[in-house]
Amino acid sequence: MFGFLRHNTKDLDNAVLEFEHFYKNNYKDEAHKSFAEVLRLFDEKKASGRLSKREIARYTKLINDYKEKLKDYTHYKRIGW
Repeated sequence: MFGFLRHNTKDLDNAVLEFEHFYKNNYKDEAHKSFAEVLRLFDEKKASGRLSKREIARYTKLINDYKEKLKDYTHYKRIGW
């Protein structure tokens, strides 16, 4: 009903969905690339003032959660020897 209200975040939402797809399917390189795209779009929209305070808070929490998930998300396993 109110789909027109989220029009300004549609590309950011699509980038988040793409990241989640790559992350869940264990595409590590693509997940890192798509997360960089999420960060770029978020910073761009935030700087231009196209995000409300509520959207900024929501995406900031989401980005912080993803940063924590991606901390050791790599092809290389660290062995503690």
